Amino acid sequence: MPYTPAQERMLHADAAGHGTKGPSASTAKKMLAEHAPTRTDVDRTGHAMKKKKKAKKKARKIRKRELLLLAAPWPMLAFSNTTHAVPAAVAASAAGDPLNDLALPATLSGAVVAAAMRSAAQHGLHPRRLAIADMSQPSTAQRLYIIDMDAKKVVLRTWVAHGQNSGDLTATKFSNRDDSHETSLGLYRVGAKITSPKHGPALLLDGLDKGVNDKALAREVIMHGAEYVSAAFIALHARLGRSWGCPAVPPGDMARIIELLADGGLLYVYGGQAQRHV
Repeated sequence: MPYTPAQERMLHADAAGHGTKGPSASTAKKMLAEHAPTRTDVDRTGHAMKKKKKAKKKARKIRKRELLLLAAPWPMLAFSNTTHAVPAAVAASAAGDPLNDLALPATLSGAVVAAAMRSAAQHGLHPRRLAIADMSQPSTAQRLYIIDMDAKKVVLRTWVAHGQNSGDLTATKFSNRDDSHETSLGLYRVGAKITSPKHGPALLLDGLDKGVNDKALAREVIMHGAEYVSAAFIALHARLGRSWGCPAVPPGDMARIIELLADGGLLYVYGGQAQRHV
């Protein structure tokens, strides 16, 4: 049986003490037996290595689970009609994907809904009703969706206009500036019902994203009905009419929208991946 380097060094060292002939065969065998690793030592070393590998594997699994929890959207919880803060402990324990429970039409991207839900969670909000204006779709599409989060389905879908300087058929520019006549993106808290001298019944909008839509109240951006938001206008012009930045809707839908969103609903305006915001 070949000797290990350590055994060879031991034998050479011992040979130096016994002369050039080295130890006898029986003496050498006895010496090697005394210094050879025992079965117990081998087993103990192997067990320790397996235990260490198992611990590393478990640590990787735990880290992966933690990352999934951090990336998971906020949990689906039933709250009152107003918007409430999500308790930190509840948000931290979110593990499921609430999109799996929502019945969404094929025209509404799950990624857009997820973006709206993340935005609400970042503001510590969870509404019973969430409206999404998907401005990445052309104005001829019914791109305003109102989701009942308790019923887990879209309860109203209709047209919504964008600002006249945001684009023609499709909105490509967005702004938070005064007098820009452009749509502002981001999350809005829907306020009280008001009566606009020009548009009649309307809803106040409070922009929650600083530098993106937080001038909405100062710009008098409201949700209101407008005659230029209709199938008839589309038939004549191949697009909807445009507002001065307000998310205008068909007048016939305004009463239902007020019922669904007033005093606590959220509106999320999405602009697509290639959006330009100034």
